[in-house]
Amino acid sequence: MRSRVLLASLLLVPMLGGCFPRLAHYEDSPAPPADGVEFAFEPERGSVPVERVVAFALTINPGLRPDEARRQASAMVARAAQHKVPTHLLVSLIATESAFNPLARSPVGAQGLGQLMPATAREMGVRDPFDVEENIDGTARYLAWLAGFWRQHPQRWELVLASYLAGVGTVSRQQKAGQPFTREQVSYINRIFRLSGRV
Repeated sequence: MRSRVLLASLLLVPMLGGCFPRLAHYEDSPAPPADGVEFAFEPERGSVPVERVVAFALTINPGLRPDEARRQASAMVARAAQHKVPTHLLVSLIATESAFNPLARSPVGAQGLGQLMPATAREMGVRDPFDVEENIDGTARYLAWLAGFWRQHPQRWELVLASYLAGVGTVSRQQKAGQPFTREQVSYINRIFRLSGRV
């Protein structure tokens, strides 16, 4: 179901004004609360050492080779810094999307560590979504773009994740209509925020 929502939202993005970099940032009132909401996130937590990310990745995916965990961790720390997104958010999103499996593929075609859809991967300059460094760079770049889109919103990081899940077009329409986050969005956001506290 999530994959169908992602696909549908990617098809609707052009209605918002073309490719991602040309979209204006979004300003509006906070999203209404959803039942059972428990959002909590510290975006300014400081740097996360590579070793800590390696240990976290191996906890999430014990079958991951230590050298592969280190390769991914080094790329995540570097790309998060480059694109100015919280490292612990990038790491916990990838944990949720693929459990650090670089060959992960969804039934509708989302690919690699960040489960990028082909259209999103192209927009973010990713040629090979199964290449660890390229996928991590594209995922961090997309998070940074979403963070810029929602930069004036009081629930910026919640909306970044809801948009990663369902598409920025879908979430923008929810916001304009004053609709709360869906149960699926709440669950996704909470899972990533909880995991971010363990990174």
